[in-house]
Amino acid sequence: MPLPTIALTSRVVVRGSLFGQDVEHVWACKNTASPPTEAELVSICGAFQATYLTIMAPLSDQYSINEVTATFLGAATGPEFTLVISPAQQGGVASPSSPGNVALCVSLRSGFTGRRNRGRKFFSGLPESAVADNAVDSTTANNVLSGVQDLIDNLALNNTPLAVVSYVGQYSTEITTATCVDLFVDSMRRRLSGRGR
Repeated sequence: MPLPTIALTSRVVVRGSLFGQDVEHVWACKNTASPPTEAELVSICGAFQATYLTIMAPLSDQYSINEVTATFLGAATGPEFTLVISPAQQGGVASPSSPGNVALCVSLRSGFTGRRNRGRKFFSGLPESAVADNAVDSTTANNVLSGVQDLIDNLALNNTPLAVVSYVGQYSTEITTATCVDLFVDSMRRRLSGRGR
């Protein structure tokens, strides 16, 4: 069944790899026109690629990203643009990664109540040295969080603000800030080798 259309919104998928397993982050952005121009989709992908340098700086160099795709959700046929990153963009810490399922949860907030108006992103590739007693050290968590906030700010400056999508309500809501509710690790079991590839 096809996804419902969402006005003035694009889905952005950042694709990467950790230990040979796919790692994908699915985001959304508001668009300035329906449909957006190719130049706008290019600028969105460029903003993600550039800001992911900051997000990935505190993560293990065993985690990498190689593609960013922006797809307009306001029409069943797109348009769409893919930015291929070659060579792949690696994490900034020369350290073994924790297992692929070990992830830090970042909460995305819009200023509106309700689960349809907020989102979450789970970041794997945490250096082994940054995880102890089922928790991520505060420095690593704050650096990832700072990178996500930079993404929010940079996309706002690009006039394509970060958003969360409600497929049930068929609308998107602009994200204004990010936070870590706690530092305990979450488990993304599909990121373990042999699952969900």
